[in-house]
Amino acid sequence: MQIVSWILKLIIFVVLLGFALGNTDPVRMGFFGNQALSVDGPLVVFLLMFFLLGLLLGILTFMPRLFRQRRLVARLKRDLDRLQRQRDPEQKAQAEIEAIAAQLPPP
Repeated sequence: MQIVSWILKLIIFVVLLGFALGNTDPVRMGFFGNQALSVDGPLVVFLLMFFLLGLLLGILTFMPRLFRQRRLVARLKRDLDRLQRQRDPEQKAQAEIEAIAAQLPPP
């Protein structure tokens, strides 16, 4: 299975390398139409930069939900532990009652 994983990673790397090598044309990135604030660079650099920016924004929008779910899971685990601790004495008492009832003669 690891060989298949490495082959897949190698194929993805080669495809991305070919994409990067095919998009080396120089471009000028202007901010808000202002040429004084423009930056020159290869197209692939700008594509990668905006991809990473989108990835970062996606992760940041996902984080509140992740933290909320972690808090919920922690609260549910605490509740489960509390309920199990409450149930244990009840089960012990029920087992004692059944043991005593088993010792009694049948009616």
